[in-house]
Amino acid sequence: MLRKIFTFTAIAVLISGCDQADIDRINDAIAHWDLSHLHELFPQDTQNQDGDVFDDADIKEPQQDIKQDTDVKTSDLLNPDDSDVEHPPVSHIYLIVYQDDLKQAAMNYAEYRRSSGYAVEAVSVSELVSGGLQHNSLVVPIHEKVSSLLRSIASVGDTFLLLIGDAPAEGEETAGKIPAVECTNDTIGQTGCWTDNTYGDLDGDLVPDIAVGRIPATTVQQVEAYLTKVKAHESTYEVGEWNRRVSIYTGEANFDPTIDELLEYAMFAGLKEVSHDFDIIGAYDNVNSKYYYTPFEDKVIDLFNQGNLMTIYVGHGSEEWTQGLTADQIEQISCDHREAIVFFFACYAGNYTKATNSLAETLVWHTRGAVATIGSTDVSHPYGNAVLAYEVPKAALDGRAPTIGEVLMRAKQQMVENQYDDFRQFMAAAAEAALPEMDDYTPLSTIEFQHCDLYNLMGDPALKMNYPPAQIWLPKPVEYSTHGQISFVGNTPEIDSGTAFVTVEVERDFWVGDLVEPENDQDIRDNWAVANNKVMASTTVPIVDGKFTAQLQWDHEKIKGARWIKVYVTDKMGSLPATVDGNKSTSVRFVVQ
Repeated sequence: MLRKIFTFTAIAVLISGCDQADIDRINDAIAHWDLSHLHELFPQDTQNQDGDVFDDADIKEPQQDIKQDTDVKTSDLLNPDDSDVEHPPVSHIYLIVYQDDLKQAAMNYAEYRRSSGYAVEAVSVSELVSGGLQHNSLVVPIHEKVSSLLRSIASVGDTFLLLIGDAPAEGEETAGKIPAVECTNDTIGQTGCWTDNTYGDLDGDLVPDIAVGRIPATTVQQVEAYLTKVKAHESTYEVGEWNRRVSIYTGEANFDPTIDELLEYAMFAGLKEVSHDFDIIGAYDNVNSKYYYTPFEDKVIDLFNQGNLMTIYVGHGSEEWTQGLTADQIEQISCDHREAIVFFFACYAGNYTKATNSLAETLVWHTRGAVATIGSTDVSHPYGNAVLAYEVPKAALDGRAPTIGEVLMRAKQQMVENQYDDFRQFMAAAAEAALPEMDDYTPLSTIEFQHCDLYNLMGDPALKMNYPPAQIWLPKPVEYSTHGQISFVGNTPEIDSGTAFVTVEVERDFWVGDLVEPENDQDIRDNWAVANNKVMASTTVPIVDGKFTAQLQWDHEKIKGARWIKVYVTDKMGSLPATVDGNKSTSVRFVVQ
């Protein structure tokens, strides 16, 4: 088990995307590892589902590395002395910096955000800096503008910065445009790091202080088309279980089956720590996995089109493809129910500094594609990807950060600050054991800070996440004394009458149903469906006077391991359409009597 756990390089290939030469080199390193000294990190105290033992509560704290310095020092702008300034009561600060020739589109965008309750100011590039620009020419002027707004306006909550205009590619005219800022990337194989993160880093510590996003448009028509998407997303909310669903598709790592098995282990170790209020459905492009589906590309398109709160990719990547989705296939995407918010945890998929569009940009421009995308501009590091792929769902699903910009900002902040939860310590211990075997001695904190720069948002940072809004009150935990039977009462203070769909489920790394040894493609597809089924029992019950009573039974001899109660409620009554929904989970505990 120790060899499995510390084969962190398998996670590296899955998340960051190496070529075959890298894979061969890593496999050779793994074969020669001496893991005897790692027992002190994982004393053999507890037992997992496979009978292997470890206690991740005893992982030693990773060495705390020193933050990188930065050329831009604007900490005095973050907390200005404004005690004598009167602040009228307003809402969030929203600054738009726009490419000179996109003024009319920027003004229309500003008007929309004002109507949404934001305190908006829009300024052109030439109003900040005239003439040709270097990569960092706008950093201090933008920081000063934000500082001025912070001094003069009483902001409620986070501040937002929207950049309207594509980053000029190498050799293009820069006057009147918004360049990406050059950044440092020590990841092996890097070709050049570019970022918008610096514009939102007001104190120069590489961690964003405000939420930043870019509409990478070159024409007024593109901005207007994107604004239409945003308006539709924020004004039209279709009630349905897609609002509590997250889809994940992952690429094949090209290791041997033993190492590939670790990939699922590590992925589910992280997913088990993420809020169970939400359903997670996934597909893994590995023929040896129960989560494999064929044709894999068809399932990826289906995952997009079914509608999701978020769609996440983890695997190999480039400016034009991921495993299961290429730029050419985007035309097949037509997201039902709600447009996608997409995260690409892979190399290059978010590189918006080229003359041609990256995969992230192409998906944003596609009608019924994505309303926002996040991706890396350069080769990304396995450890940095693993951490960010963990912190993003935590910020969204656990923290319910209200906008996509705040999800990314808070995930980056936690990537640096959250050093103490069990899974983060597991990843840090694994990285510190594995990376030297690959001749990679980059301090983990350096990787964390640099990945704040590598990942950027294509879209409006104030875009609403649109979580199911209705509250649900459940017992914590639900206790039961009879195997195979649970009964409890829930409250819905915001829904007086409606329906509650209630399930009792196994943990995310288990499944309900029988897998078969596949003999044909249909067997593979059937296994995929079984692997994604976590429901032991379900019932739909009425909500009356803001309360519902659920009773669930299942065959305890056949299906064991109840872990979670999950509830999805709507105000649907009879033939009338539902207008509001809510989702909540609570743990299950068996009590011996």
